[in-house]
Amino acid sequence: AIIREERQRTGALSALESPSEEPEKGGFDASGLSAAGGAIKSIGQGAQDFLGADSDNIFSQYGQELIDENPTAIRSFEDVPDNKILTVKEATGNVAASLPPILAARAVGMGITAASPFTGPAMPFVAGLGQLIAWVGPAAVAALPSYGSIREKQIFKDQKAVSSYRDKAVALFASGTIGAIETRFGPQNWALAMLTKEGRNKLAKQMASKNVVESVAKGTVRGGLIEGTEELVQSPIEQLASYDDPTSDESIEETVFGGFMGFVGGGVLGGGVGGVSYFAKPGEEEEISFQDVDIFPPTPSEEQEQLPKPDSDPVVTL
Repeated sequence: AIIREERQRTGALSALESPSEEPEKGGFDASGLSAAGGAIKSIGQGAQDFLGADSDNIFSQYGQELIDENPTAIRSFEDVPDNKILTVKEATGNVAASLPPILAARAVGMGITAASPFTGPAMPFVAGLGQLIAWVGPAAVAALPSYGSIREKQIFKDQKAVSSYRDKAVALFASGTIGAIETRFGPQNWALAMLTKEGRNKLAKQMASKNVVESVAKGTVRGGLIEGTEELVQSPIEQLASYDDPTSDESIEETVFGGFMGFVGGGVLGGGVGGVSYFAKPGEEEEISFQDVDIFPPTPSEEQEQLPKPDSDPVVTL
């Protein structure tokens, strides 16, 4: 254990100390904070790549500190059998850590758009900026951890990658793809849907069930399958962008383990969403669609189609 090794180096570990007195490592908080540290560290990597910041800038330093101070305990399938509850905690914490910044990005975009009428002649520009942030912001935030991870592996393999525009472009494209997938399906998409009345209504219809237990079960299965599948797709993308062989034994094990943790974490959050959505009854009965909720703002043509239309055969009353 990291804590035990550190105590041994400093001579603070007594020969009479029992293993049970060692603080438990890992868990929901550690997983969430470690994931947040990875995202913050990625901001530092982006500042280095595109703004000329030093490699030890404040974001890189603070992000690495969070990672170092919050080690996770579940790192492979070998750790799971003896730590089942801890596995659930860490899987949930890893997925949950992505929700606050994603929601914040969407909320900022929506807020700027709502405030645009008060900006006078600048209204079109401000409204456009708000819509851009609302559309692209969540995916960009979701892409951060992958970008930092890809760039770190690229640089580790070849120091020339530090200044390589090609490697930077590869990392941007791969992480952008991962971010788009992350926010388009599953718990992250459902969380974004909760920000609008229309999204909540669609989600309630999607999770409609006879009772809350069935709704939770439906959300658990759907959330687990979607999040697990996302990880199975995202891991090879990240491996290819890092110039790893996705077909190697090590890469396959990494992919499968990521899918497993995604299934567990997505299932827990999906069950919570299912329970909440049960009490948000849809306004009218209609056939339930099992496609993911489309929470993006409507286009002008879609808004025109949604306007009330007069009846084609009006009834005349004498």
